[in-house]
Amino acid sequence: MDQQDQDEAGAARPDRRWQFGLVHLLLLPVALGLALGFFIALYPYSLVMLPISLLVLVGAVVPAVCGLVRYSVAEAVVVSLVFYVLLTILAPGCVDGREAARRSQCGNNLKQITLALHNYYDLYGSFPPAYVADEDGQPMHSWRVLILPFMEREDLYRQYRFDEPWNGPNNSRLASARISTYCYPEEDDARASGCTSYLALVGPEAAWPGATASRMEDIRDGMSDTLLVVEVAHSGIHWMEPRDLEVSSMALSVNPTSGAGISSLHCTSGWRPKRLGANAAFADGHVRFLPTGAREKAIRALVTAASGDAVARDEQADIQF
Repeated sequence: MDQQDQDEAGAARPDRRWQFGLVHLLLLPVALGLALGFFIALYPYSLVMLPISLLVLVGAVVPAVCGLVRYSVAEAVVVSLVFYVLLTILAPGCVDGREAARRSQCGNNLKQITLALHNYYDLYGSFPPAYVADEDGQPMHSWRVLILPFMEREDLYRQYRFDEPWNGPNNSRLASARISTYCYPEEDDARASGCTSYLALVGPEAAWPGATASRMEDIRDGMSDTLLVVEVAHSGIHWMEPRDLEVSSMALSVNPTSGAGISSLHCTSGWRPKRLGANAAFADGHVRFLPTGAREKAIRALVTAASGDAVARDEQADIQF
């Protein structure tokens, strides 16, 4: 074929790079609408997927513009938009999987804490007091310090001095020590400051009366129906500080909108994430996830140890996994 024939063949064959057929005109707005819809519905996860999808778009369009591939620019754009939609749909599932893993880790932290409490009980015949008080009745040392030997941190326990307050000259030097079991896995600000994510429920009617150590027979409402330690997000309490969640002043709900109470960072994915609930450890050692919708009456029954208000059967459905 001579040069003239080649020129005529090239002129007869249209440049496919910029071809937009009827199918493309139909698919482009549909794909774009789906991409925009999923971006809004699954924000902020869709925002994370956007840079990846843009890279795919550039990688698909550039070869089409340069004529290096057989598909057109329109096809590259449609495929990239579909890829973004699929990637955005899968993103929340991955995030929810991570949340399930974090919730499981959080529950394991509480199980280790309750195991240490029961090992303390086996040795001393009682649970540790919520705090050790000085001669004036002022809290000096936390139960979290008392169970350090049962948390495989006897080295830290031996450095701690009980003849000075928790924030005294010597003990303050230990404040930088981080006990991973005392902190929620994803609460970075608490981990950095040494704050704890798990607090005891303290009060005259609770399993932790205060400076007085309680025994199993004191928990007359039932070991499996009485809370010992609960999750509290952003507690602002250092793990050595002898301060916890006062039953008399706490909100009797999970993830309360105001006031201190049982709370966590466990939430759903999507445009408006919702708090799922919080982990809580019971006196018999088992850990349960308390949902955000648990009724006040059920929470009141759980935080008291000897009030006689056992959790009714219909209320137990509110606090099951």
